[in-house]
Amino acid sequence: MGASAAAPREASPTPEVVDRVRAAVREAVAPHDGPEGVRKASAAWIVTAAVDLTPP
Repeated sequence: MGASAAAPREASPTPEVVDRVRAAVREAVAPHDGPEGVRKASAAWIVTAAVDLTPP
């Protein structure tokens, strides 16, 4: 799941560490698990900008 999946791969942890991390992540998301899966409130801003380089 995003960065939480990439970091362990890059660190080459032992199987014991992988098990501890998985357990911690499961515990953290458990309160948000429901019939539709894990749901959590979130928000995102999508911003686009441009510079007008036309001389005045």
